[in-house]
Amino acid sequence: PKEGVFNPEAFKSIDYSIKAAHDRGLRLIVTLAGDCATCALSGPGQYLIWTGKLDFKAFYTDPVVIAAFEKHIEAMLNHKNSLTGIAYKDDPTIMAWENCNVCGLGAVWTAPGQSLAPFIPWVDTIGSFIKSIDKRHLYIDNSGFFQYDKSALDNKTPDIITAEYYQHWDAMLGSAEKTNAQTFSKHAELVNAHGKVYV
Repeated sequence: PKEGVFNPEAFKSIDYSIKAAHDRGLRLIVTLAGDCATCALSGPGQYLIWTGKLDFKAFYTDPVVIAAFEKHIEAMLNHKNSLTGIAYKDDPTIMAWENCNVCGLGAVWTAPGQSLAPFIPWVDTIGSFIKSIDKRHLYIDNSGFFQYDKSALDNKTPDIITAEYYQHWDAMLGSAEKTNAQTFSKHAELVNAHGKVYV
């Protein structure tokens, strides 16, 4: 309901989902932030509202905004499932924590033509924070940064790099490289060459 305050009732549906997945032999990837840049109750926009920041890029660079997101992560990882008694950070049903749903596109949109270098360290900041609490699960970077700046593949903490592809984004984001069938194998080679799994 507000920064740093968590509603126990809201966790109940997540608790159920994790138990239901466990009962069916499934493994989950849990996304920690949505992709909404400006709206309340979803993704980076919520943390910007709570911290009174107007620039979307603050999600990646402002220590106050990052700390607000880390509070959310800490609450998620340490939450004890009301149905199983297992903390999320210890539950083998969870395969991996995904930092966000392609939230890096917000930086691309709001800083057209600018270097992404100031934002890329965020991936390791979040990854290091997650791994300081949870050493059992994989960490997925779905920021999308590597599609626009290959130096993002040099981040140390991600175990898996993933991406989402929509051809209409090429025009929206001014991509010089057009998405096609070869994009996937090319990106897989790039990611694998950096010792990470590509999804």
